[in-house]
Amino acid sequence: MKIKIEVEMTPDEVQDLFIPSNKQKEFVDALYKAYIDAMSKTVSGAFNKVVVENPFFKGRKVKGFKKKSDNLD
Repeated sequence: MKIKIEVEMTPDEVQDLFIPSNKQKEFVDALYKAYIDAMSKTVSGAFNKVVVENPFFKGRKVKGFKKKSDNLD
């Protein structure tokens, strides 16, 4: 897996990242959220391809997994 992150900043903004400040905390928080979102999408996509879309599992109940239609009242 390859993950590429691009950040557009001025030299002053980059310097602010390496000097402890509120901006550094905001950057770390935003980076962490983006990382978690990307990993969540990757894992759920892989799960869907392996379990949900696999003909072997069609019509079978997978322990611990509910289809979206099962949640509807």
